[in-house]
Amino acid sequence: MCELVAISIQRSEFDTAESHLNALVTLTHTHDLFHSYSARIILHAAHLAHALGDTERAGVCYCVAKSVDGERNVGAGYLGAAACAGEASLRIGLRAQAQTHGENSNIVVNEDISNDKSDWLYVETHALARPAIQRCHGMDGRDA
Repeated sequence: MCELVAISIQRSEFDTAESHLNALVTLTHTHDLFHSYSARIILHAAHLAHALGDTERAGVCYCVAKSVDGERNVGAGYLGAAACAGEASLRIGLRAQAQTHGENSNIVVNEDISNDKSDWLYVETHALARPAIQRCHGMDGRDA
């Protein structure tokens, strides 16, 4: 069922992805498996929101997926790494969009890190990507 959600998102079949995601949530709750799949389900919700352009929801879902995976896998799970990478890519896209739209854009990005705009992306990207990279260390591809 998780694969159906992921494939639907990859194919831009968003209504189908949402339908599969709802069915997955129902199935996991019905069989008392939600706790075991919660990080994965939230990550799918983040990917769907990201693909639909709902950046606020995507950001929240990435953070929640990272947190849930961190609790279950002591910060070493591949779902948390994917959530970190997703959040980094979301922020990079938001920053690029803000720069494209100019200073009067209503997109909120963290300007406090640096006053130099070219420097901000570099610093912020590394700050967000570092946890994803750290989570990947020691993974041999068989953790899934």
